[in-house]
Amino acid sequence: MSATDGKTTVSAETPSVNIQQGLLDFLEWMRDTNKDKDTITERMKILNRLIEKGLNLYDYKAVFKVITNLVREKDPSKPLEGGTKQQWKQAYMQFTKFMGWAIPDRDVPRFKVNRYKISPYDLPTPHEIDCLLARANFEQRLAILIWRDTGATREEAAWIQRKDIDFERRIIAINHAVKGHDSRLIPMTSDLYATLRELPPSTDPEAYIFDPKNPYRDVVTANLYKRFWNLRKRVAKNTNNPKINQIHPHLLRHGFGVEGAEELGNPYDVKYFMGHKSMSSTDIYTRLARSKGPNDLIVEFAFTPERTRYFVKKASTTLKRASFPTDARVLCGAKRSHGEVGSLELDTYPT
Repeated sequence: MSATDGKTTVSAETPSVNIQQGLLDFLEWMRDTNKDKDTITERMKILNRLIEKGLNLYDYKAVFKVITNLVREKDPSKPLEGGTKQQWKQAYMQFTKFMGWAIPDRDVPRFKVNRYKISPYDLPTPHEIDCLLARANFEQRLAILIWRDTGATREEAAWIQRKDIDFERRIIAINHAVKGHDSRLIPMTSDLYATLRELPPSTDPEAYIFDPKNPYRDVVTANLYKRFWNLRKRVAKNTNNPKINQIHPHLLRHGFGVEGAEELGNPYDVKYFMGHKSMSSTDIYTRLARSKGPNDLIVEFAFTPERTRYFVKKASTTLKRASFPTDARVLCGAKRSHGEVGSLELDTYPT
């Protein structure tokens, strides 16, 4: 073991007597720095798996060799022995950084990372969200509006308290930020404001808006998603729209980011409202907002003939056919799964 620029260069000969204490200190450090609970669990599980394989964590070459040779289990639907190679490397590298160990860059393996990509066609349309809202109960409707109109994650929504809601200024605070996000203040939309006003009265400012009697917020988070999953499955079947079955809370957050990038224009404002630590995360949404060129296909829904005429005047290419449901509630309501759809055939624009 030798010191290099204040760090410790490790080797296979370095004694491992303090590894267990180092893992405990690493666990406390992640908790103190407000790391996401799932991230903490995943990284501690990976480090313990490395020890179970008989590895000395000081011997980074042996550790990287094992990580490089990880293979999938026989069942392809199962994860790669508890995570991808990149996740195993990230867990080990963060631990070595916490311990102050110096590992030469040339010895760190490089793995191909399949980053999550967002397509404009993956984002839910207003019509699809209206179908979900029309069949949702109060709790489901409130959760959907918070995910859609504040960009909060599932975990952040479950931690919102009464004191985080300012009805006078119409602002909602996201204070329990997770996954490295920053706290932020979000203006309420009229839909969200009206729904929050329907909450039962409470004199406790510390009370949560979702399942206030349950102290285990991770359980509340899981229950919110499970109920939303059942709702979207039912709505997708009744409306014969399988795309609704692909909507998830984080996709609503993506929609919030793209809409913010289109309306605000300033990427630093988008970064604040999304709670991003780095502009590289915000760039995903600004690029999507800029991707809508004059030759792109833009699909919008008109619920009234007047709205249809507005789209006709707004369009820059010849409109061959415009369709609109007679009423969004009739189309998506609980009593009728399908509504009448009127169509307007136009060959020329009205002047």
